[in-house]
Amino acid sequence: MTWRGCVGVFLLIAACGLMAPRTVAAGTSWEALKVHYEREVSQHPTSVEGRFRLAVVYAHEGRLVDGWQQLKRLDQLIGGEPARTLAARRFIEEAQASLRQDPRDVFALSRLAMAAYFAGRKNLALEAMRRAAALEPKHSWTLGYVGFLYGERQDVDQAIAWWQRGVRADPRNAVLHYLLGLAYSRKGDMKRAGYHFVLAYRDRTLYEYIKGQRNL
Repeated sequence: MTWRGCVGVFLLIAACGLMAPRTVAAGTSWEALKVHYEREVSQHPTSVEGRFRLAVVYAHEGRLVDGWQQLKRLDQLIGGEPARTLAARRFIEEAQASLRQDPRDVFALSRLAMAAYFAGRKNLALEAMRRAAALEPKHSWTLGYVGFLYGERQDVDQAIAWWQRGVRADPRNAVLHYLLGLAYSRKGDMKRAGYHFVLAYRDRTLYEYIKGQRNL
């Protein structure tokens, strides 16, 4: 699998099972946010902001498939380009306004990172995720997204460093183990790659998904 395929795995491991107060402190319950935005989307299915925020919550909790489905539905509601870019810019401005009120608002940092990524502002996305990781140093998915953004820059060593931090925070995170396997394979370190692939494939859902991708 290519490095671009690695990026695809992070965004699209779709077989693995991503309106509260505007300012959300670092210790706020993400479960409460999930419940709130699931209710909002249920009551207002065409709510663009609600679906975007729910996608961010799902991504934070490692529910990649659910988050990706929300983003796909969001794109249908927006209508593709150029409206997609305009919406991402609006989400960026809204998140930055929240951060001016509270720079430690992890939910706003996560919204900023996702919106900036889809607006093509990868440096801003990385900056936002690094700030979120400083506030959540033991959250494996936040650490993993930082690694993903370094991977986008072709900085394999930094990607590995952040994914290693992610699996130290949660040794059961099969997706990060798989990405480490890919990254070490790229560096030619097959011993470390094999170690992480073995740990990743303990998650049989992930194993079946990867097996299916290879058979396409």
